[in-house]
Amino acid sequence: MGKTANSDRQADWIIIGGGIPALVAAFYLQQRGLRVIVIDNNRPSASRAGAGILSPLPPWHYPPEILALTTAGAAAYPQLLAALGDDCGLQQSGMFVLPPFDDSALRAWQAQGGSVQEKLISAVHPHLAAQKATQASGLWLPEVQVLQPRRLLQALRRHITRQAQYARRYVASVSSLTVVDNKVQRVELSDGRHLSAAKVLLAAGAWSGGLCPPPAPAITPIRGQLLLYRNVGIRLPPVVLQEEQMFYLLQRQDGNLLVGSTSESCGFDDRPSAEATAVLHQRAQQLLPLLQGQTPRRAWTGLRPAAKKPIIAQHATVDNLYINSGHFRYGVTMAPAAAQHLLRLLDGEINNSNNDYAA
Repeated sequence: MGKTANSDRQADWIIIGGGIPALVAAFYLQQRGLRVIVIDNNRPSASRAGAGILSPLPPWHYPPEILALTTAGAAAYPQLLAALGDDCGLQQSGMFVLPPFDDSALRAWQAQGGSVQEKLISAVHPHLAAQKATQASGLWLPEVQVLQPRRLLQALRRHITRQAQYARRYVASVSSLTVVDNKVQRVELSDGRHLSAAKVLLAAGAWSGGLCPPPAPAITPIRGQLLLYRNVGIRLPPVVLQEEQMFYLLQRQDGNLLVGSTSESCGFDDRPSAEATAVLHQRAQQLLPLLQGQTPRRAWTGLRPAAKKPIIAQHATVDNLYINSGHFRYGVTMAPAAAQHLLRLLDGEINNSNNDYAA
């Protein structure tokens, strides 16, 4: 029999996952005075690779249930970051969307209350290649915010450390869940230990489906790759998005320029690829010609958990197991709203039968 961490038998929750959705859920549960164990295997999750744009790209491409989570999640960040004591680079940068547009999707979104401003590309930034067509216009979304996901991860981990009486973080891998009488009795770790708690939250991103007892949700890893350029010598005020290719430029406050991102079906291969680097570099040069002759200083990836819709629900047959995954590109954006949705499940305000995010 594996070793048991005796001091952890009375934990209220075990949270499996170390990305931002998992740690934000841990934060909100701790706020209720609940004792939480976080099991984080330090895999390159989507949280580590995200640019931190707190908006769908662009919002008119997405159904109402996605927009509800992203809108509520973005709105919750100022209060969450204030509680963490770190603004994590949060700023209202705005987003500028370049033509061509999906006109039918845009009109449908506007009919539902979506609002954009039209601006000349040449007035937004003189260095964009598209501004050569001086009368060409793009769409400006001034309320879009950005933050730095890596700083947010660090702040959330620090919070867990400071709240030692309510939380503990294990750097370990989960091998399986032992289910007895429709309950998770033990969470088995790959080093032979096992942990137990009253409830378990499976929030392991792209790995969630493989760890889930049947019926398991269909969650597929999709690799996203980004590049970083240093000292580009200009300032880009907003996020710049090419809708047609879902390609963006984002300049951090320190001047570093991020370009991204890809969507690649590569299984659980999280290595940057030369092919993706070449594609992103070519697109970046086409959009911002001053990058010609420059070399990206860094490339990195994350594995996004893709599903038909986000899954924030109680397991269909395992009573004390909950799932928070399937956020695809928007795990960071959705994280506070997803955690609050989980709390409403726990409070009985909703259940799987009337839950938009049930598997």
